[in-house]
Amino acid sequence: MNILRYEHHQKKRQEQEYLDQQRRLIMMQKVADLRQFKHTQIANFQENYFQQLLQEEQQMTERLKKQKLLKQEQFGSQ
Repeated sequence: MNILRYEHHQKKRQEQEYLDQQRRLIMMQKVADLRQFKHTQIANFQENYFQQLLQEEQQMTERLKKQKLLKQEQFGSQ
């Protein structure tokens, strides 16, 4: 009888260990997924910010060109 109890106890312990291992693996995968998501979000933010800076720089360059042309026209007409 003790042997049956012991075997039952061992089987339950092994099942619990297996379930615990599965939970750990799932949690590790979730953490890896969250890290990847965070990395992707940061990369997207950086790309968008860089594009915004380039666009602002192009707009500023255009404004400076227009101002320069306007000044040349003003000085040329006087």
